[in-house]
Amino acid sequence: MTETLLCASNIAIEIAGLELVSNMDLEVDKGHSLGIVGETGSGKTLTCRALAGLLSPIGGRISRGKLWLGSQEATSPEAYGKKDLYGRVVSLVPQNSLTTLNPLMRIGSHLTEIIIALDADSAVRPKARAIDLLQRVGLPDPECILRQYPHELSGGMRQRVMIALAIPGRPQLLVADEPTTALDVSVQKDILELLRRCSQEENMALILVSHDLGVIAAATQFVAVMYAGMIVERGPTETVLRQPRHPYTQALRPVPRSVVPSDSLAYLGPQQVLKHGRMGAASHRAVHTWTADAVPKFPHSKRLVTRSLWLVTVRTSC
Repeated sequence: MTETLLCASNIAIEIAGLELVSNMDLEVDKGHSLGIVGETGSGKTLTCRALAGLLSPIGGRISRGKLWLGSQEATSPEAYGKKDLYGRVVSLVPQNSLTTLNPLMRIGSHLTEIIIALDADSAVRPKARAIDLLQRVGLPDPECILRQYPHELSGGMRQRVMIALAIPGRPQLLVADEPTTALDVSVQKDILELLRRCSQEENMALILVSHDLGVIAAATQFVAVMYAGMIVERGPTETVLRQPRHPYTQALRPVPRSVVPSDSLAYLGPQQVLKHGRMGAASHRAVHTWTADAVPKFPHSKRLVTRSLWLVTVRTSC
């Protein structure tokens, strides 16, 4: 029987009195993986911060709903400090490693600081533990890396360091906020494999955030689709990808060439245009957004309409 590790019920997140995430319901079982997918600005990073108890530094708070981590309520930020939740129960891999890491601190200082804070009673020396963590995330010559500064590492190496910084306390839930952004495809594959391996070895639940459905499909068992601060669709990853019900989820899928008529207007997100790879003269302008139940239809003009904010002319003949 599976054990529920994370339960978020009717969560609303606000900053400066403005509600940016509404009516969010999430549930993750121990050892399972959940993907959260959506375009930039849909509320993915705010959701990650809420789950990790890190809304306060950016002036945010959970204004409504309940958040539970195992048997412990974690709705208020004070709960994370009093109950030692962050680092031991839940840990976050932030989105941008270069801006997250302190440029004036060596990698070894970053790691030993976290190790001492989370595992002060360990008989293993902090430096030895830091070397072990770097080896676990697949970094060669860890002793050399401990002496380096963040800017001296490649993007893929920094991302591995970020994962090493997230696991010293052996958390039960690892939240990875777009860990493959701006990385080469081959490096993305290695990072996803590393996250899967860490999750399996430590029996951690994994929440993986991305704007790319391909990344979510490769690494998670379940998926939640976010749009405009709300979860518009959820379910087993394979089911949602094969039979998406919401028009926004349908638009996130790669568009085959055969379904895009020549010299037609297609309402697509920017990522779809890049994936399609055959874009002619493209004009971008803001268009109206519609509710899910009021998506306009154009039966006499072969157009694909979604709730995206981008209007793109796609010419397949160029």
